[in-house]
Amino acid sequence: MTRRGKGFTLIELLVVIAIIAILAAILFPVFTSARTAARQSVCQNNLKTILQACSMYEGEWGMILPACVDRNKSGSCWDTMNDFWQALIDPYIKQLKKADNSGNSNLGGVYVCPEVPPSEYIPTHEKLSDTLKRCYGYNWYYLGGHPTDPNNRRYFHTLAEVARPTKTIRLLEIWQYGNWNTYSRGCGTMLCYPPSIYSSNYCSPTTCWPPGWHNGRSAVGWLDGHVTFVTCVPPQPPGSSAPNHDPYTGIMMKSYNGVNDPYFNIKGAKP
Repeated sequence: MTRRGKGFTLIELLVVIAIIAILAAILFPVFTSARTAARQSVCQNNLKTILQACSMYEGEWGMILPACVDRNKSGSCWDTMNDFWQALIDPYIKQLKKADNSGNSNLGGVYVCPEVPPSEYIPTHEKLSDTLKRCYGYNWYYLGGHPTDPNNRRYFHTLAEVARPTKTIRLLEIWQYGNWNTYSRGCGTMLCYPPSIYSSNYCSPTTCWPPGWHNGRSAVGWLDGHVTFVTCVPPQPPGSSAPNHDPYTGIMMKSYNGVNDPYFNIKGAKP
């Protein structure tokens, strides 16, 4: 009688391979979902930390909301990142790193969502600078500090002026899509733009828009300190199809009961 060897037969190997393939097909979506959920959790914690820093700033400065600051006395807040909201709240979280002598800073830590897409500067094929990973935009127009008129006191507000902090945006996850001829997958912005004011230039699915990085949803940091994820019309990078309905719905609606930008505006009726 012939003694059987200790190795596997071809059929046995095929069965094992089939079992492994089935298990991989079952578990891979689970692992992917877990990774997506983990990244969303990081983004949520990022915004909560930033919102807490804003509250700490307000507590120290008489409840005045963070605004644009004309540090160079040039009459504009577009000079460097030192003029914007991150520079005001960063002493409380210490996440900014000096980029160069221009006054700009490299963003990292809580200032960057882990879902930021890999983008590059097309003329030189360099990776997107850390100074441009600006994925959380501040509601500057209604909360305070006009970048082109920073010394006008009428643009500054206190927390007491906000009618409903639970329904007023402080920070919105945002990305620029109108510059894909310069950046391969766009770049960030430090500000979010109210739709009733800027729909013709800065606030649209083809320009600056909530990116929907979290299963089609984007993060919102509200003035009372809580964070939610909302669904907006998808952005329209070059080559994508236009939405078949009005994009200005939900948090991006232009008006409600006679009030412009109800989710951005500090006063008036809210949905």
